[in-house]
Amino acid sequence: MTYHFKNYSMGFWTDSVQGSYMKDVAADVCSAAVMIYCTRTQQTCTCTIVEQSPSAGSYRGEILGAILTQLILHASSSGIFGPFPVLTEDCDNNGVVLHGNSFSKPLPASQTQADVLRVMKKLISRQLFTIKFVYVQSHTDKLKPLRECTQTELMNIIVDDLAQRSLRHSCSSGEFFDFYSSLVECFFEVFCDSFCLAFREIVHVYLRV
Repeated sequence: MTYHFKNYSMGFWTDSVQGSYMKDVAADVCSAAVMIYCTRTQQTCTCTIVEQSPSAGSYRGEILGAILTQLILHASSSGIFGPFPVLTEDCDNNGVVLHGNSFSKPLPASQTQADVLRVMKKLISRQLFTIKFVYVQSHTDKLKPLRECTQTELMNIIVDDLAQRSLRHSCSSGEFFDFYSSLVECFFEVFCDSFCLAFREIVHVYLRV
């Protein structure tokens, strides 16, 4: 992962975040998927997370995806020295884009999904580089042929499918990510080029904010 982050430091990385919520499948479950793509090597890192919570919803899923991305970036940048270019993070949720780009601004007292938003903002503030959240139109495959979609739009389509499939799989298997547990038995792994990276320790540290 360190090698791939060096490609990011030269401006070759792009990433996309997507959340999913299907009330007809489970009203208390939401999921997220992340894809990081290296334009230099054409290799990808994909990761999914599924949470069972009374606060489940599409917005929460999108926020969890942003959290997941920050954890991956922090772990992979460990030991790497800058300067780094600005990393663009594509997301089809305006709320995540707004809060991601104003991470130092306090949340309103009545803010929905404040628990996960607070973690997202804290993680962004701890990065060694600048992250710029950019809105991307969702479901563009329903608006035009795939061959006409941009790389950003295609990545959004892929992570949308990943998030939905992961949600269905977890609902069938009964395996979920517990946001407030000690994470000893959490279902949380990242697969990158057939290489599994365990993030239990860094998640344990960074979610306690």
